Amino acid sequence: MENNLKAAVIGCGGAGQVNHIPWYSQNKDVELVGLVDTNIDLVKKNPQWKEHFFTDPKEMLEKVKPDLVSIASPVHLHCEHALLCMDYGCHVLCEKPMAPSLAECQKMIDKAAKKNLTLGLALDKRFSTVFGKARELIQSGQIGQPLFVRSHLVMNQYWVGHPDRDPGFRGKLYTGGGAFQDLGSHYLDISSWVLDEKITGIYGQIDICCPEQMEVEDQATALITFEDGTKGLIECSWVGPMDQYHAHIEEMWIYGTDGAIKVLGAQRIELPNVGLWDRKKRQWQLISLPCDLGQFSHYQYKRMVDEFVACVKDGRRFFPDGEDGKRTIECVLGAYLSSYTGEKVALPLQADPPLAKIFEKARKQS
Repeated sequence: MENNLKAAVIGCGGAGQVNHIPWYSQNKDVELVGLVDTNIDLVKKNPQWKEHFFTDPKEMLEKVKPDLVSIASPVHLHCEHALLCMDYGCHVLCEKPMAPSLAECQKMIDKAAKKNLTLGLALDKRFSTVFGKARELIQSGQIGQPLFVRSHLVMNQYWVGHPDRDPGFRGKLYTGGGAFQDLGSHYLDISSWVLDEKITGIYGQIDICCPEQMEVEDQATALITFEDGTKGLIECSWVGPMDQYHAHIEEMWIYGTDGAIKVLGAQRIELPNVGLWDRKKRQWQLISLPCDLGQFSHYQYKRMVDEFVACVKDGRRFFPDGEDGKRTIECVLGAYLSSYTGEKVALPLQADPPLAKIFEKARKQS
């Protein structure tokens, strides 16, 4: 393994364990040499990590000298950890959301450019074969001119209905946002990607349904306008239910002049069918996609990590990149600002909005 790239992961919570660590471990071009988290108890749960486990990112960078690092730490630490890794010459794959502020996003972009390093964003739905099929159908004209895209994502959270439970960093103002930042960032990016259109305007409404626990929103809705005039609706919630088998309820519908597309539960390992509706025939076609339960070659997290490794190895640019991540944060912050002012917000934003005032007002209205 002398010629392999050396990889590390900072943040070994849910995102690190599901989205990054297993797929570096399986990639033939990578040796996973370092794992970082402040919670040393994770080693007790995963004793195989002991040899590579650190509690301090700088110590890890100095001792094992990785070539590339995934950042899966809490959102407010993304910028700090990404800049540190790039100072040590590491390519970075940063979990979404990119950072709490536009200023931090720009610092990360500027550092990567200055150091000539890859800065990728883990907006993993772009690597879902389900959304890839939706994009293909749209780009090939199967539904005609897109008219409207509707997305709904609910993640059942363990603290809802239990005031004694702590939501952790997800509920804190220093994270820079709540459900719309966490869940909405996925669908802001993927709706723009499948349509191949930038979002130019947003009207948002945020709510804090559990104010005894939350400093940020746990429910949000946004109306969006794309560059070509297509409209969209995104609803994100941490207070909704789960379905029979998964903590997520996830769906996306795209309406066009000649038909429609539906995508349900795209995050699952067992891929759902993609629905294609023919407006003239008034009938649905279910499109099944290959599902590799042996090597998981279809799975979006594996596909994302494999592409990141390949881009670093081959010197290619990785997408989604830092600019994609920043555009998503602009949309999130635009929705927050809109909810505060009651007016539609034009994008891109020119400055960071006053988040403390925005969430103070939302709490008073809850």
